[in-house]
Amino acid sequence: KGEKVEDEIDTEIQCHLPVYLPDDYVPDTHERLLLYKRFSTIKKTEELDALRTELQDRFGPIPPTVENLFRLVDLKILARSRGVIALRLAAEWPSIEFSDLAPVNMDRLLRLVKKDRRVTLRPDNRLVLDLGGGADSLDETKKILIALG
Repeated sequence: KGEKVEDEIDTEIQCHLPVYLPDDYVPDTHERLLLYKRFSTIKKTEELDALRTELQDRFGPIPPTVENLFRLVDLKILARSRGVIALRLAAEWPSIEFSDLAPVNMDRLLRLVKKDRRVTLRPDNRLVLDLGGGADSLDETKKILIALG
């Protein structure tokens, strides 16, 4: 009712990568829980960038599992803007499931499927990427979502 589609969609993500705040990076359990809550409520890239700066200032260099968390939230922001209700980021076969409300440009989508042989459009509104285990599923999924923009 007058709201943008991305405000109505909460993209579900399944990911094969380790994505967490390690105990030795944020030792206080309560602080870690507060940070997870902040990550879960981020809606804009600027908010994510501000949190990255804050974590670096407070806790030092970002470890790999936290970098994965930043990448995942960044991808979720983009996915929400594309009307994606689910991302399954398996190493070899990541998939993107669109909402019925998704603002997908069908011409652009069909051109992408024709151009990129790794991408298949399934009848259930899912795009599936065949990465063959040789590429980063987060990066490749992000590239596809950007191409659809």
